[in-house]
Amino acid sequence: MRIIFFALSILFVGKFSFGQTGIQLPIASIKTSTTTGEKPQSKIWKYEDEFYSVFPNDSGTHVWKLVKNKWIQHKLLTTNKNSKADCYVVSDTVFILLFQVPKSEFTVLKFNESGQKYQFLNPRDTISQITFDSSTETATIAFDSESTLWMTYEANNNIEVRNSTPPYTSWSNSEHIYTGVADDDISAIVTMSNSVGVLWSNQATERFGFKSHKDGDSISIWSRDEVPASQSALNIGKGMADDHLNLKHTSDGELFAAVKTSYDTPSYTKIGLLVRRSNGTWDDLHHVSYFGTRPIVAIDNGNRFVKVFYTSTESGGDIMLKESKTDSVEFGKGIIFLEGNSFNNPSSTKFPYDGTNIVIAAGDNIIVGKAID
Repeated sequence: MRIIFFALSILFVGKFSFGQTGIQLPIASIKTSTTTGEKPQSKIWKYEDEFYSVFPNDSGTHVWKLVKNKWIQHKLLTTNKNSKADCYVVSDTVFILLFQVPKSEFTVLKFNESGQKYQFLNPRDTISQITFDSSTETATIAFDSESTLWMTYEANNNIEVRNSTPPYTSWSNSEHIYTGVADDDISAIVTMSNSVGVLWSNQATERFGFKSHKDGDSISIWSRDEVPASQSALNIGKGMADDHLNLKHTSDGELFAAVKTSYDTPSYTKIGLLVRRSNGTWDDLHHVSYFGTRPIVAIDNGNRFVKVFYTSTESGGDIMLKESKTDSVEFGKGIIFLEGNSFNNPSSTKFPYDGTNIVIAAGDNIIVGKAID
């Protein structure tokens, strides 16, 4: 596949670069009916060395397969044209939340090896509906070691969780795990070692928050509150927290979260990285950039690099990339990863990766992207 990508990159644009960032290979743009938001969500996954994504166009929301350097329609999920997907893959099964207020949709697909195509896991209940409060901005999902699927979101100034068990056709009642955030705040959930973790923004306290849940425990049992990097928080502008976050967990027990601050002051960090070490301690906030918005984080397992992708300006622009070693975090000079006047909302895979990764973004009713090796 990499040899094919290399040849096509020369024919398509001829623009790629070498160095610790790897080879960057462009993907043909495609029309879309909405953006690639929201910040905590992941719209790309990999199965059997093939990449897939979920996004809508004028005929509905589809699973797309990356064939050479083009997205090809693989399966129609719904005629809804405005939902924003969060995708979680477990082997040959992918869980897909199609978020939209107030009525969202959820489905589970399983890959059919003989037909080489994804099919609905529950043919009688292909798409189920989930109702969210009008205050909810986004939602994300994660799977635990007990085969329970989890969801988190903000609603009415609370951080909420729900879960679902096989056959994943219904969800539990919501459970508050934190109260008193601002209307504009969001949360995200991540699979950890025999647990799930929830990170949220709290613009009311000007900090971020975190809790974890041990697999198998009751939905109401969560760890104590943690306040990530609180030791390095500054009394500048509107404080450390803004409602921009995206997180990944590594196999050695470390958590990395790309965040945006509300310092909004020249020469103070705008894009930062929160790191929770395997012993449960949080590093000071790591500086990524003095400008930018909507960051996401990717973990290159093979080279032990953490990569942060973000939009260059608040109104959209270039998609930037900065990277660092995971063991000793220090970000160098950024590069333009996707060059354009109105690109925004980068999105990628939910898990750390080995080899090739895909990053997409939206702009002017199109989706653009690159493979990065």
